Amino acid sequence: MRQQTSGKNNRKVRKFVAWSFVAAISSISIAGYVASSITLNGPPPNQQFDGMAILFEPASEPKVDKVRLQADSDAYGNEPLVSYTIDACGPRPYSADLVLTGNAQITSAKPSRPVPYNGYTPLPQVQRFSSSIIGSIFNLLVAGSGEVIRFDLPEVSPCQQGDAPYTATAGIYGFASQPLQQSWSGPWGLWHGPHASQSWPQVGMFPYLGTFALGGAAGNWTLPGSLTVVVDGDGPNTGWSIDSSVPNPSIPGMLFWSGTSEISPSAQLTNTASVALLQDWIVVFAVGFGIGGAMLASLLFEWIRPEEHHSKASDQRNLKNSGEPINGVRQPHRMKHWVPTRFNRWLVLLGLTFIVGYVRRRQRRHKS
Repeated sequence: MRQQTSGKNNRKVRKFVAWSFVAAISSISIAGYVASSITLNGPPPNQQFDGMAILFEPASEPKVDKVRLQADSDAYGNEPLVSYTIDACGPRPYSADLVLTGNAQITSAKPSRPVPYNGYTPLPQVQRFSSSIIGSIFNLLVAGSGEVIRFDLPEVSPCQQGDAPYTATAGIYGFASQPLQQSWSGPWGLWHGPHASQSWPQVGMFPYLGTFALGGAAGNWTLPGSLTVVVDGDGPNTGWSIDSSVPNPSIPGMLFWSGTSEISPSAQLTNTASVALLQDWIVVFAVGFGIGGAMLASLLFEWIRPEEHHSKASDQRNLKNSGEPINGVRQPHRMKHWVPTRFNRWLVLLGLTFIVGYVRRRQRRHKS
């Protein structure tokens, strides 16, 4: 009697362990499949950078220099490192003021090149203004607060021939208050998707006529007559692809834009390495759910099958061989648990073989 009770308890424990194992596999597979699919298809946020970087020249000086304003950043992080560089050439020393508004303003501004440097002078103190620019339609575009940074390039010489005509350079770098690149994120930002969007401030401005003043900052300014603007996103890095860009990059496959007077680029990116990894995990979770579902069906089949009568079980325990007759009736071979168990083992083996083979094929494909 004690052996019978102990056997029943052992069967209950085995059933509980089996049900728990199958439930865990099925739950993890379903949750992983859903999370991986949502992450893979999560669209990048539609962001718009709030701010402008505009180069002004003192209104009292003639517009005879050739100037380039370039914005650079690796674009990563919530407060990306951004640099602004001014290159100039012409018949006279060059002076200009870089006006940063909105989130284009930078903190902890420092010179971007060490002293001494040809055509470079140390960065002066940043001057802030708190009211809108006075005059023209321009008043509607940069209303609010901002900062003015003066650049003096005393060693400017006539423009050279070729792709690098500029003879003097100055620059600053600091941290922006708004991220340049954002990607789809999961709940509470615990993970991020492979699709990202990159948005830059407006660099430069179309040369309107007239002079302007900044509230709280002494002096009058005007826009350069000959200005080239460049935005260098320093990428994309290996594993990233450009889905779309406005305007089109000046260098195909690179986050590099150039134009005249003004530019405000944006791009949609995809991390191809993350996409491939997520696709592999989706297959793994799908196979895991298939294996868990098959095991669950086997357990349900065992659960709903009617139990044998106690007397019949006692008679079968007295058999020397499973095939010997009882009361003249030959009993069937005892295969109660053999078929489902063997089936589950083969199913798990085939599933694992498929997962390993699929992942190895994907890895060889990416290496090639």
